[in-house]
Amino acid sequence: ILLGYAFAMLIGATIFGEISSVVGPRNCLIGAMLLVAGGYGAMTFYHDSFLSVAFSMTPVGFGSGAMLAAIPAAAAAAAPAGGTGIATGLTGMTRTIGGSIASCVFGVALAAGAGTGTAASLSGYYTVWIVSSVAAVVAAITLFFVPATAFVDEAA
Repeated sequence: ILLGYAFAMLIGATIFGEISSVVGPRNCLIGAMLLVAGGYGAMTFYHDSFLSVAFSMTPVGFGSGAMLAAIPAAAAAAAPAGGTGIATGLTGMTRTIGGSIASCVFGVALAAGAGTGTAASLSGYYTVWIVSSVAAVVAAITLFFVPATAFVDEAA
């Protein structure tokens, strides 16, 4: 499953440039976030077999890959002359901090019903999948308010 997810991320990151040249970077990012939201949303319903989990995680991989490719490029494009390194560095740092916080919160959610067994409760997984899906929808909605020109390098 993780190999398929990683492969989907690779494809999403690779084709982001082609898709964004057709629909625009902002619209491509909105689509990527909706893929992530749909994949995690699907996990809440389809998680009973290997194929259903793989099917649900593939769009998450595509969307995540596109976002991993797009965010540093958008930061570099929006940065003032001479500020590209600072912008991309802050983007990476923010992603790392956000991932750390999410890992802690999701760890608590998974541990909250684990009981004495070795596995987390299904309700913990539901929490993680729903929060991830809602966060991706919020990101997609937020992107509607970002000017389309924010993703274009004016110097180019």
